[in-house]
Amino acid sequence: MSNPLCEIVKFNGADGYIYSGLLFKAKNSKVTVIHVHGTCGNMLSFTALPRLAREYVENDTTLLTFNLRGHDCLAE
Repeated sequence: MSNPLCEIVKFNGADGYIYSGLLFKAKNSKVTVIHVHGTCGNMLSFTALPRLAREYVENDTTLLTFNLRGHDCLAE
């Protein structure tokens, strides 16, 4: 598998804030790893993400990654 397929997902925080993330879904997955990207950098500029996603999906593990709410303000 050269590039695992991913989809954009949205979900609500407890206070209604809407988070956006990427879900790399493995076909037979019973486990999901959640990668929370913090205040430095960005999930999209995380250079290891394609390799990480491919490794998880090839090993029947789903990967969800997203930025924390303060990311855009703090990254600048």
